[in-house]
Amino acid sequence: MHTQPAEILVRLARILPLVLITCGVFISVFMSSCGPSQERQEVLVHFSGHSENNTQTINHDVFNEILRTYVQPDRDGISRFAYGEIAPADRETLRTYIFNQMVLIPIAQYSRNEQLAYWINLYNALTLQLVLDHYPVRSLEDINISPGLFQKGPFYKKLLKVDDIALSLDDIRNGILLPVFKDARIHYALTLASLDSPNLLPRSFTAATADALLDQAAISFINHPRALHFEEDHLVANALFLWYRDDFGSGGEFINHLLRYANFDLAKYLIENPPVGQYHFDWTINAID
Repeated sequence: MHTQPAEILVRLARILPLVLITCGVFISVFMSSCGPSQERQEVLVHFSGHSENNTQTINHDVFNEILRTYVQPDRDGISRFAYGEIAPADRETLRTYIFNQMVLIPIAQYSRNEQLAYWINLYNALTLQLVLDHYPVRSLEDINISPGLFQKGPFYKKLLKVDDIALSLDDIRNGILLPVFKDARIHYALTLASLDSPNLLPRSFTAATADALLDQAAISFINHPRALHFEEDHLVANALFLWYRDDFGSGGEFINHLLRYANFDLAKYLIENPPVGQYHFDWTINAID
């Protein structure tokens, strides 16, 4: 019996998303194996420098006040941001902080700790700005402004210039923060504006507080079920640990990383070195219901 054209179209519609995802994963892995692009190398080289002789500090009080006002912890342990309640004046304040203050700072001339706080705050402020510009939105991934067929979401769109170099969220995270500072705790400080993202802290980072806040963020996330929980004989882990396994490690190395921040009850399970049987990530926006 011959297959009807309509049935063929239905079958194609069912497998096409899987084909596209598979191709996207293949391309992503292939590009990673080729090493960073020339553009990414230039970003890294430019922002790798620092000056410990520079004792100037960067004032993040404006951003701190926005976070203090609109970040609200919930009873489920997940912090939400009041996107729908932010005052017009505060929206303008956030935009001014990003585009009239932060982009004008010659950050390569500052100390390493000032740079760390600067880049974390800039990443988080930009993410909030993106959501506010498109709110109401179901997911950060739905802000589909990145160039390219397989680049979903806003992460690869050039959003601003620092030292006359155009940067995206991906440039800040994977081109500057991670390769320059080489600290896996940074992942716990960067918001993806989603329910399964590490919590957005209700305060800005500073050079003086960055190390303590990174520890706080790691402890808060790792000990929450959205990061790790157990089902039968395996560990269910947040997909953040899969996407950035080069930073967190795998096997025993991964477990050792978790044990540094795990509470007593979680540590009891982790020392048995359970296999990760499943990864998950809920991209639902972290808005107040």
